Amino acid sequence: MAQILLTYDIKKTSDTIHTEVKKELVENYGYSPKIQSSEGKWYELPNTCLIKNNTSRQQASADFLAACQKVRAKWEKYIAVEYSGATFNNQ
Repeated sequence: MAQILLTYDIKKTSDTIHTEVKKELVENYGYSPKIQSSEGKWYELPNTCLIKNNTSRQQASADFLAACQKVRAKWEKYIAVEYSGATFNNQ
């Protein structure tokens, strides 16, 4: 299992749909809106980007589709990639 970064676009069908999808993924599927750098500092991810440890790209895809179905969100695109390192900077 790997650490997976999930990012997505959904259609704005209501004023709260983006929050509903993110909340569903965080609270019911174990995703996090924060990422820890190799130096130990925590950073906020962009709004429609989440991370999860000990999962697979296939499971992240299934989680995203299930979360969208549950809150009736219409997704446009998404990507689930294995994360191993990155450059961080938040304003």
